Amino acid sequence: MVFDQTVIEKFMADHQSQYVGKYRYHSGYRMEENTFKVHYYMLDQNFRQIDIFVEIHCQDEITYTFSEDLHEQEKIYIVKDALKRVLLKLGYKRVLHYSLYENFIKTVSEDLNVLAPIEFCDILSYMKYHHGINQQTMDDFYKIFYHHSKHN
Repeated sequence: MVFDQTVIEKFMADHQSQYVGKYRYHSGYRMEENTFKVHYYMLDQNFRQIDIFVEIHCQDEITYTFSEDLHEQEKIYIVKDALKRVLLKLGYKRVLHYSLYENFIKTVSEDLNVLAPIEFCDILSYMKYHHGINQQTMDDFYKIFYHHSKHN
């Protein structure tokens, strides 16, 4: 199945709004050909982080599932923001298929000669989604990056 970005473009056109949501992008990744997982967050008045996880399906129409119930305007804002990010990334050439990120992170393959620059961003976002933004995640990412750059 080939990804059809016109479904995203139609959703964006049908849901135009000036509303600016409270939640901000944290991380996300492509889970399947037409499915994306994203993590958004906001800080409350005590600076505690409130997390929202969303699974977005882009097939015949855009459908989405939120980890927490939000008002519809906030949901649409988050979905549109996530879809804008998806559209921006679609044009980049990639070497590593998105389904191989987890295995790549675990094995740090020496057989892979060249990663596209966008793939380092994608791998980091995948790691942040699954492990959070913390020192261990960054250390693990830098191990991959430095290991890979030493072999090129």
